[in-house]
Amino acid sequence: MPGRERQALLAQTRHFECKCATCLLPVEEASASDARRVRIRELLKKLEGARFPPRVPMEELEESLRWTREENMRMEEARLLLCGSQVLTIYSDLDAAIQWARDARRVFELIEGKESMNLRKVDDADRVHQMMAAAPRTLRMFSVC
Repeated sequence: MPGRERQALLAQTRHFECKCATCLLPVEEASASDARRVRIRELLKKLEGARFPPRVPMEELEESLRWTREENMRMEEARLLLCGSQVLTIYSDLDAAIQWARDARRVFELIEGKESMNLRKVDDADRVHQMMAAAPRTLRMFSVC
């Protein structure tokens, strides 16, 4: 959500004017921030709405992940790490997928605590990773090796 819309929503629903670092950015920087936030949300919508992980270039995943960190979007960071681990599991690098899932676990636990439903999703991904790691290389149908 662009900054102006976010400010209006907060004023209307929470009755305050946000003074966080993002909301206080100069107009040009705020526009760039808004564009990054929109791209992050579009990618998450694409990834989370798919029945099967879509192909997404590693560069796009890494760039979006970097933006979530720069924008301090912790929940989006965790969601992107989890979705990215699924994409990497199917199309790319199992070792990287395992690391992304571990990073997702760390961020979800930090935000939501040890009882997080999202940790269960990460645990499911971890089980898939362990099965794939144990499978003979010839059975990894989708790997690009």
